[in-house]
Amino acid sequence: MNKYFFSLVFILVVFSGCATKNTASLVEKDLHYAVRVNDMMLLNELISEKNINVKDEYGYTPLHIAARFNHLDMAKVLVSKGAQINTQDNYFDTPLIDSIKKGHTFMSELLICNGAKVNAKDEKGVSLYEYARQLNDNRTAKLLSSKNIQQRCIGKVITPKKPKATQFYNQISIDEYGVLTDNTPNICGDIHDEDVRRIQISFDSGESVVEANILGKRWCAQVKEKLLNGYYRVDAISVNSINEKGLTSEELEIKAINTLPALLKKEFEKDLSKWNASFDENTLVFKFNNPSLMFERGSNTLKQEYKSILSDFFPRYVDALAQYKNSIKKVYVEGHTSSSYSSVKSVEEKFKKNMVLSQERADAVLEYLKAILDSTVIENESFINNSFESRGKSSSELILNSDGSENKELSRRVEFKIEIR
Repeated sequence: MNKYFFSLVFILVVFSGCATKNTASLVEKDLHYAVRVNDMMLLNELISEKNINVKDEYGYTPLHIAARFNHLDMAKVLVSKGAQINTQDNYFDTPLIDSIKKGHTFMSELLICNGAKVNAKDEKGVSLYEYARQLNDNRTAKLLSSKNIQQRCIGKVITPKKPKATQFYNQISIDEYGVLTDNTPNICGDIHDEDVRRIQISFDSGESVVEANILGKRWCAQVKEKLLNGYYRVDAISVNSINEKGLTSEELEIKAINTLPALLKKEFEKDLSKWNASFDENTLVFKFNNPSLMFERGSNTLKQEYKSILSDFFPRYVDALAQYKNSIKKVYVEGHTSSSYSSVKSVEEKFKKNMVLSQERADAVLEYLKAILDSTVIENESFINNSFESRGKSSSELILNSDGSENKELSRRVEFKIEIR
Protein backbone atom coordinates (compact mmCIF):
# COMPACT_ATOMS: atom_id res chain seq x y z
CA MET A 1 0.00 0.00 0.00
CA ASN A 2 1.11 3.55 -0.75
CA LYS A 3 0.47 6.73 1.18
CA TYR A 4 -2.38 8.92 0.01
CA PHE A 5 -1.29 11.52 -2.52
CA PHE A 6 -3.66 13.88 -0.72
CA SER A 7 -2.88 12.59 2.76
CA LEU A 8 -2.90 16.07 4.26
CA VAL A 9 -6.53 16.42 3.25
CA PHE A 10 -7.61 12.90 4.12
CA ILE A 11 -5.68 12.27 7.31
CA LEU A 12 -5.34 15.73 8.81
CA VAL A 13 -8.65 17.25 7.77
CA VAL A 14 -10.98 14.29 7.58
CA PHE A 15 -9.66 12.26 10.46
CA SER A 16 -7.58 14.50 12.71
CA GLY A 17 -8.19 18.20 12.28
CA CYS A 18 -5.38 20.69 11.78
CA ALA A 19 -2.84 22.04 14.27
CA THR A 20 -0.64 24.97 13.29
CA LYS A 21 1.04 26.12 16.52
CA ASN A 22 3.66 24.51 18.74
CA THR A 23 3.82 26.97 21.62
CA ALA A 24 1.18 27.85 24.18
CA SER A 25 -0.32 31.31 24.65
CA LEU A 26 -2.15 32.38 27.81
CA VAL A 27 -5.52 31.28 26.42
CA GLU A 28 -4.06 27.96 25.29
CA LYS A 29 -2.63 27.36 28.74
CA ASP A 30 -6.16 27.91 30.01
CA LEU A 31 -7.24 25.00 27.82
CA HIS A 32 -4.61 22.82 29.51
CA TYR A 33 -5.89 24.11 32.85
CA ALA A 34 -9.49 23.29 31.94
CA VAL A 35 -8.52 19.69 31.21
CA ARG A 36 -6.32 19.42 34.29
CA VAL A 37 -9.15 20.50 36.65
CA ASN A 38 -11.75 18.55 34.65
CA ASP A 39 -13.85 21.66 33.87
CA MET A 40 -16.01 20.60 30.93
CA MET A 41 -17.74 23.98 30.61
CA LEU A 42 -14.42 25.80 30.33
CA LEU A 43 -13.11 23.20 27.90
CA ASN A 44 -16.06 23.67 25.54
CA GLU A 45 -15.65 27.44 25.77
CA LEU A 46 -11.94 27.45 24.91
CA ILE A 47 -11.40 24.52 22.57
CA SER A 48 -10.66 25.20 18.90
CA GLU A 49 -8.83 23.65 15.98
CA LYS A 50 -5.94 26.02 16.58
CA ASN A 51 -5.23 25.13 20.21
CA ILE A 52 -6.41 21.54 20.59
CA ASN A 53 -2.93 20.08 19.90
CA VAL A 54 -0.77 22.86 21.36
CA LYS A 55 1.91 21.74 23.82
CA ASP A 56 2.82 23.32 27.14
CA GLU A 57 6.37 23.72 28.45
CA TYR A 58 6.54 19.97 29.19
CA GLY A 59 5.38 19.01 25.73
CA TYR A 60 1.95 17.99 27.03
CA THR A 61 -1.06 18.46 24.78
CA PRO A 62 -4.51 18.67 26.39
CA LEU A 63 -4.96 14.98 25.55
CA HIS A 64 -1.72 14.15 27.39
CA ILE A 65 -3.12 15.81 30.49
CA ALA A 66 -6.49 14.08 30.19
CA ALA A 67 -4.70 10.73 29.90
CA ARG A 68 -2.39 11.40 32.87
CA PHE A 69 -5.26 12.47 35.16
CA ASN A 70 -7.70 9.85 33.83
CA HIS A 71 -10.30 12.45 32.80
CA LEU A 72 -12.12 10.10 30.43
CA ASP A 73 -14.95 12.43 29.37
CA MET A 74 -12.43 15.17 28.63
CA ALA A 75 -10.45 12.75 26.47
CA LYS A 76 -13.57 11.74 24.53
CA VAL A 77 -14.33 15.37 23.71
CA LEU A 78 -10.74 16.02 22.65
CA VAL A 79 -10.69 12.95 20.40
CA SER A 80 -14.06 13.90 18.88
CA LYS A 81 -12.66 17.36 18.10
CA GLY A 82 -9.64 15.93 16.29
CA ALA A 83 -6.92 15.76 18.95
CA GLN A 84 -3.76 14.05 17.72
CA ILE A 85 -3.53 10.65 19.39
CA ASN A 86 0.17 9.86 19.01
CA THR A 87 1.89 13.17 19.80
CA GLN A 88 4.95 12.90 22.09
CA ASP A 89 5.84 15.06 25.07
CA ASN A 90 9.37 16.21 25.99
CA TYR A 91 10.01 12.74 27.45
CA PHE A 92 8.90 10.98 24.23
CA ASP A 93 5.75 9.65 25.91
CA THR A 94 2.45 9.51 24.04
CA PRO A 95 -0.90 9.90 25.82
CA LEU A 96 -1.27 6.09 25.68
CA ILE A 97 2.10 5.54 27.37
CA ASP A 98 1.07 7.94 30.16
CA SER A 99 -2.29 6.22 30.56
CA ILE A 100 -0.92 2.67 30.69
CA LYS A 101 1.89 3.62 33.09
CA LYS A 102 -0.74 4.92 35.49
CA GLY A 103 -3.04 1.91 35.09
CA HIS A 104 -5.96 3.84 33.58
CA THR A 105 -7.67 0.88 31.88
CA PHE A 106 -10.63 2.58 30.20
CA MET A 107 -8.58 5.58 29.15
CA SER A 108 -6.08 3.21 27.52
CA GLU A 109 -8.91 1.39 25.76
CA LEU A 110 -10.27 4.69 24.42
CA LEU A 111 -6.87 5.68 23.03
CA ILE A 112 -6.09 2.27 21.54
CA CYS A 113 -9.47 2.04 19.83
CA ASN A 114 -9.00 5.49 18.34
CA GLY A 115 -5.65 4.97 16.68
CA ALA A 116 -2.97 5.06 19.39
CA LYS A 117 0.15 3.16 18.34
CA VAL A 118 0.25 -0.04 20.38
CA ASN A 119 3.90 -0.81 19.57
CA ALA A 120 5.20 2.42 21.12
CA LYS A 121 7.91 2.26 23.80
CA ASP A 122 9.00 4.77 26.40
CA GLU A 123 12.50 6.29 26.57
CA LYS A 124 13.68 3.24 28.54
CA GLY A 125 12.59 0.94 25.76
CA VAL A 126 9.81 -0.67 27.82
CA SER A 127 6.79 -1.71 25.76
CA LEU A 128 3.18 -0.87 26.56
CA TYR A 129 2.38 -4.56 26.96
CA GLU A 130 5.13 -4.97 29.55
CA TYR A 131 3.79 -2.04 31.59
CA ALA A 132 0.24 -3.40 31.44
CA ARG A 133 1.39 -6.82 32.64
CA GLN A 134 3.49 -5.30 35.44
CA LEU A 135 0.41 -3.43 36.69
CA ASN A 136 -1.84 -6.51 36.29
CA ASP A 137 -3.96 -4.53 33.83
CA ASN A 138 -5.07 -7.68 32.04
CA ARG A 139 -7.83 -5.98 30.05
CA THR A 140 -5.38 -3.56 28.45
CA ALA A 141 -2.73 -6.26 27.97
CA LYS A 142 -5.29 -8.41 26.17
CA LEU A 143 -6.28 -5.56 23.89
CA LEU A 144 -2.63 -4.70 23.13
CA SER A 145 -1.86 -8.30 22.16
CA SER A 146 -5.05 -8.82 20.15
CA LYS A 147 -4.56 -9.87 16.55
CA ASN A 148 -7.63 -7.91 15.52
CA ILE A 149 -7.98 -4.75 17.60
CA GLN A 150 -10.60 -3.35 15.24
CA GLN A 151 -13.03 -6.15 16.08
CA ARG A 152 -12.52 -5.69 19.82
CA CYS A 153 -13.08 -1.94 19.42
CA ILE A 154 -16.46 -2.11 17.71
CA GLY A 155 -18.65 0.64 19.19
CA LYS A 156 -15.71 2.36 20.89
CA VAL A 157 -14.36 4.39 17.98
CA ILE A 158 -15.00 8.13 18.06
CA THR A 159 -15.21 9.72 14.61
CA PRO A 160 -13.81 13.27 14.69
CA LYS A 161 -16.20 15.85 13.34
CA LYS A 162 -15.25 17.18 9.92
CA PRO A 163 -14.33 20.87 9.75
CA LYS A 164 -17.20 22.88 8.27
CA ALA A 165 -14.88 24.39 5.66
CA THR A 166 -14.21 20.97 4.12
CA GLN A 167 -16.62 20.10 1.32
CA PHE A 168 -16.95 16.72 -0.35
CA TYR A 169 -18.89 16.06 -3.52
CA ASN A 170 -20.96 13.10 -4.68
CA GLN A 171 -18.30 11.77 -7.01
CA ILE A 172 -18.20 8.04 -6.23
CA SER A 173 -19.94 5.22 -4.34
CA ILE A 174 -18.88 1.80 -2.99
CA ASP A 175 -20.71 -1.42 -3.77
CA GLU A 176 -22.50 -3.04 -0.82
CA TYR A 177 -20.62 -6.14 0.30
CA GLY A 178 -21.88 -7.11 3.74
CA VAL A 179 -19.67 -10.17 4.26
CA LEU A 180 -16.52 -11.03 2.30
CA THR A 181 -14.87 -14.45 2.43
CA ASP A 182 -11.63 -13.23 0.86
CA ASN A 183 -9.03 -11.47 3.01
CA THR A 184 -7.51 -9.78 -0.05
CA PRO A 185 -10.77 -8.44 -1.50
CA ASN A 186 -11.32 -6.48 -4.69
CA ILE A 187 -13.37 -3.42 -3.69
CA CYS A 188 -15.34 -1.71 -6.46
CA GLY A 189 -17.90 1.02 -6.96
CA ASP A 190 -19.55 3.48 -9.33
CA ILE A 191 -18.25 6.83 -10.57
CA HIS A 192 -20.84 9.63 -10.65
CA ASP A 193 -18.48 12.42 -11.77
CA GLU A 194 -16.90 11.64 -15.14
CA ASP A 195 -14.11 14.12 -14.34
CA VAL A 196 -12.73 11.98 -11.46
CA ARG A 197 -9.02 11.43 -12.02
CA ARG A 198 -7.91 9.37 -9.03
CA ILE A 199 -9.44 7.12 -6.35
CA GLN A 200 -7.88 5.45 -3.33
CA ILE A 201 -9.32 3.37 -0.50
CA SER A 202 -8.25 2.69 3.08
CA PHE A 203 -9.25 0.22 5.78
CA ASP A 204 -7.41 2.08 8.57
CA SER A 205 -8.52 5.72 8.38
CA GLY A 206 -5.86 6.74 5.90
CA GLU A 207 -2.76 5.21 7.50
CA SER A 208 -2.30 3.00 4.45
CA VAL A 209 -4.07 2.98 1.11
CA VAL A 210 -4.80 1.01 -2.05
CA GLU A 211 -4.82 2.71 -5.45
CA ALA A 212 -7.92 2.07 -7.55
CA ASN A 213 -8.17 1.48 -11.28
CA ILE A 214 -10.76 3.60 -13.13
CA LEU A 215 -12.66 1.80 -15.89
CA GLY A 216 -15.27 4.05 -17.46
CA LYS A 217 -18.02 4.58 -14.90
CA ARG A 218 -16.61 1.91 -12.56
CA TRP A 219 -13.58 1.72 -10.29
CA CYS A 220 -11.92 -1.17 -8.46
CA ALA A 221 -9.12 -1.41 -5.89
CA GLN A 222 -7.42 -4.77 -5.34
CA VAL A 223 -6.19 -5.28 -1.77
CA LYS A 224 -2.82 -7.08 -1.76
CA GLU A 225 -1.92 -7.21 1.93
CA LYS A 226 -4.04 -9.77 3.78
CA LEU A 227 -6.62 -8.38 6.20
CA LEU A 228 -7.51 -10.17 9.42
CA ASN A 229 -11.04 -11.40 9.88
CA GLY A 230 -13.31 -8.84 11.48
CA TYR A 231 -15.41 -5.76 10.91
CA TYR A 232 -14.07 -2.87 8.87
CA ARG A 233 -15.05 0.50 7.53
CA VAL A 234 -13.60 1.01 4.07
CA ASP A 235 -13.20 4.66 3.06
CA ALA A 236 -12.82 5.75 -0.56
CA ILE A 237 -11.68 9.23 -1.54
CA SER A 238 -11.58 10.70 -5.03
CA VAL A 239 -10.34 13.87 -6.70
CA ASN A 240 -11.20 15.46 -10.04
CA SER A 241 -9.27 17.76 -12.36
CA ILE A 242 -10.18 20.94 -10.43
CA ASN A 243 -9.18 19.36 -7.10
CA GLU A 244 -12.72 18.79 -5.83
CA LYS A 245 -12.86 15.75 -3.60
CA GLY A 246 -15.34 12.98 -2.93
CA LEU A 247 -15.56 10.76 0.14
CA THR A 248 -17.68 7.67 0.74
CA SER A 249 -17.58 4.79 3.22
CA GLU A 250 -18.99 1.29 3.57
CA GLU A 251 -19.14 -1.10 6.54
CA LEU A 252 -18.22 -4.71 5.81
CA GLU A 253 -17.06 -7.90 7.48
CA ILE A 254 -14.24 -10.20 6.42
CA LYS A 255 -14.48 -13.82 7.51
CA ALA A 256 -11.96 -15.75 5.43
CA ILE A 257 -10.70 -19.06 6.79
CA ASN A 258 -7.62 -19.59 4.62
CA THR A 259 -5.18 -17.93 7.03
CA LEU A 260 -6.21 -20.05 10.03
CA PRO A 261 -3.82 -22.99 9.39
CA ALA A 262 -0.75 -20.75 9.33
CA LEU A 263 -1.96 -18.88 12.41
CA LEU A 264 -2.42 -22.09 14.42
CA LYS A 265 0.91 -23.48 13.26
CA LYS A 266 2.75 -20.33 14.29
CA GLU A 267 0.97 -20.23 17.65
CA PHE A 268 1.70 -23.82 18.69
CA GLU A 269 4.69 -25.15 16.73
CA LYS A 270 7.08 -24.63 19.66
CA ASP A 271 4.78 -26.52 22.07
CA LEU A 272 3.91 -29.62 20.05
CA SER A 273 6.89 -31.79 20.98
CA LYS A 274 6.71 -31.13 24.72
CA TRP A 275 2.96 -31.81 24.68
CA ASN A 276 3.38 -34.93 22.51
CA ALA A 277 0.88 -33.31 20.17
CA SER A 278 0.58 -32.71 16.43
CA PHE A 279 -1.22 -30.31 14.11
CA ASP A 280 -2.22 -31.01 10.51
CA GLU A 281 -2.48 -27.79 8.48
CA ASN A 282 -4.49 -29.51 5.75
CA THR A 283 -7.20 -31.02 7.94
CA LEU A 284 -6.97 -28.49 10.83
CA VAL A 285 -6.82 -31.44 13.25
CA PHE A 286 -4.98 -30.95 16.55
CA LYS A 287 -4.02 -34.22 18.29
CA PHE A 288 -2.88 -35.00 21.82
CA ASN A 289 -1.21 -38.39 21.50
CA ASN A 290 -0.26 -39.56 24.99
CA PRO A 291 -3.13 -41.27 26.86
CA SER A 292 -0.94 -42.18 29.86
CA LEU A 293 -0.26 -38.46 30.31
CA MET A 294 -3.91 -37.48 29.81
CA PHE A 295 -6.08 -39.92 31.77
CA GLU A 296 -5.95 -42.44 34.54
CA ARG A 297 -5.88 -45.90 32.95
CA GLY A 298 -9.33 -47.02 31.80
CA SER A 299 -11.04 -43.91 33.20
CA ASN A 300 -12.11 -40.42 32.19
CA THR A 301 -10.29 -38.70 35.06
CA LEU A 302 -7.91 -36.05 33.73
CA LYS A 303 -4.40 -36.08 35.13
CA GLN A 304 -3.01 -32.87 36.56
CA GLU A 305 -0.25 -32.65 33.96
CA TYR A 306 -2.82 -32.84 31.16
CA LYS A 307 -4.93 -30.17 32.87
CA SER A 308 -1.90 -27.89 32.89
CA ILE A 309 -1.37 -28.46 29.17
CA LEU A 310 -5.03 -27.80 28.40
CA SER A 311 -4.97 -24.62 30.48
CA ASP A 312 -2.10 -23.35 28.34
CA PHE A 313 -3.48 -24.62 25.03
CA PHE A 314 -7.18 -23.77 25.14
CA PRO A 315 -7.19 -19.97 25.68
CA ARG A 316 -4.71 -19.55 22.83
CA TYR A 317 -6.68 -21.95 20.63
CA VAL A 318 -9.94 -20.09 21.29
CA ASP A 319 -8.28 -16.72 20.72
CA ALA A 320 -7.16 -17.87 17.27
CA LEU A 321 -10.48 -19.48 16.32
CA ALA A 322 -12.58 -16.55 17.55
CA GLN A 323 -11.18 -14.43 14.73
CA TYR A 324 -12.80 -16.88 12.27
CA LYS A 325 -15.91 -17.80 14.26
CA ASN A 326 -18.31 -16.70 11.53
CA SER A 327 -16.67 -19.23 9.20
CA ILE A 328 -16.60 -22.07 11.75
CA LYS A 329 -19.61 -24.37 12.03
CA LYS A 330 -18.36 -26.71 14.77
CA VAL A 331 -15.26 -27.56 16.76
CA TYR A 332 -15.32 -31.18 17.86
CA VAL A 333 -13.45 -32.41 20.93
CA GLU A 334 -13.09 -36.09 20.08
CA GLY A 335 -12.12 -39.03 22.25
CA HIS A 336 -10.44 -41.94 20.42
CA THR A 337 -9.42 -45.39 21.65
CA SER A 338 -7.62 -48.46 20.39
CA SER A 339 -9.63 -51.58 19.55
CA SER A 340 -8.58 -53.26 22.81
CA TYR A 341 -10.75 -53.69 25.90
CA SER A 342 -9.47 -56.44 28.16
CA SER A 343 -12.64 -57.20 30.13
CA VAL A 344 -14.73 -58.24 27.11
CA LYS A 345 -14.07 -60.67 24.27
CA SER A 346 -16.11 -59.85 21.17
CA VAL A 347 -15.18 -57.09 18.75
CA GLU A 348 -18.67 -55.60 19.04
CA GLU A 349 -18.54 -55.46 22.83
CA LYS A 350 -15.06 -53.93 22.77
CA PHE A 351 -16.27 -51.25 20.37
CA LYS A 352 -19.29 -50.44 22.56
CA LYS A 353 -17.23 -50.26 25.74
CA ASN A 354 -14.68 -48.05 24.04
CA MET A 355 -17.45 -45.84 22.68
CA VAL A 356 -18.66 -45.18 26.21
CA LEU A 357 -15.11 -44.52 27.43
CA SER A 358 -14.22 -42.25 24.50
CA GLN A 359 -17.40 -40.21 24.96
CA GLU A 360 -16.79 -39.86 28.69
CA ARG A 361 -13.23 -38.69 28.04
CA ALA A 362 -14.34 -36.18 25.41
CA ASP A 363 -17.01 -34.89 27.80
CA ALA A 364 -14.48 -34.58 30.62
CA VAL A 365 -12.06 -32.61 28.45
CA LEU A 366 -14.71 -30.19 27.20
CA GLU A 367 -16.14 -29.73 30.68
CA TYR A 368 -12.68 -28.86 32.00
CA LEU A 369 -12.01 -26.46 29.12
CA LYS A 370 -15.23 -24.53 29.70
CA ALA A 371 -14.35 -24.07 33.37
CA ILE A 372 -10.89 -22.56 32.78
CA LEU A 373 -10.72 -19.16 34.48
CA ASP A 374 -9.07 -17.19 31.72
CA SER A 375 -10.25 -13.88 30.27
CA THR A 376 -10.19 -15.18 26.69
CA VAL A 377 -12.32 -18.20 27.61
CA ILE A 378 -14.74 -16.03 29.56
CA GLU A 379 -15.03 -13.41 26.79
CA ASN A 380 -15.75 -16.14 24.22
CA GLU A 381 -18.18 -18.16 26.35
CA SER A 382 -21.00 -17.84 23.82
CA PHE A 383 -18.77 -18.95 20.93
CA ILE A 384 -17.52 -21.95 22.94
CA ASN A 385 -21.01 -23.02 24.06
CA ASN A 386 -22.46 -22.71 20.57
CA SER A 387 -19.59 -24.17 18.55
CA PHE A 388 -17.67 -26.69 20.68
CA GLU A 389 -19.07 -30.20 20.95
CA SER A 390 -17.71 -33.42 22.45
CA ARG A 391 -18.07 -36.77 20.75
CA GLY A 392 -16.70 -40.23 21.31
CA LYS A 393 -15.31 -42.13 18.33
CA SER A 394 -14.32 -45.42 19.99
CA SER A 395 -11.93 -47.29 17.66
CA SER A 396 -13.56 -46.08 14.44
CA GLU A 397 -10.51 -44.07 13.33
CA LEU A 398 -7.48 -46.13 14.27
CA ILE A 399 -3.91 -45.00 13.69
CA LEU A 400 -2.01 -47.61 11.68
CA ASN A 401 1.65 -48.52 11.47
CA SER A 402 3.49 -48.54 8.15
CA ASP A 403 2.76 -52.27 7.77
CA GLY A 404 -0.98 -51.69 8.20
CA SER A 405 -1.20 -53.01 11.76
CA GLU A 406 -2.92 -51.05 14.51
CA ASN A 407 -0.80 -48.62 16.53
CA LYS A 408 -2.61 -49.04 19.82
CA GLU A 409 -0.68 -46.30 21.60
CA LEU A 410 -1.30 -43.55 19.02
CA SER A 411 -4.89 -44.66 18.49
CA ARG A 412 -5.63 -43.62 22.08
CA ARG A 413 -5.84 -39.85 21.75
CA VAL A 414 -7.89 -36.67 21.98
CA GLU A 415 -8.42 -34.61 18.85
CA PHE A 416 -9.74 -31.13 18.13
CA LYS A 417 -11.43 -30.97 14.70
CA ILE A 418 -12.78 -27.86 12.99
CA GLU A 419 -15.78 -28.04 10.67
CA ILE A 420 -15.98 -25.10 8.26
CA ARG A 421 -19.32 -23.64 7.18
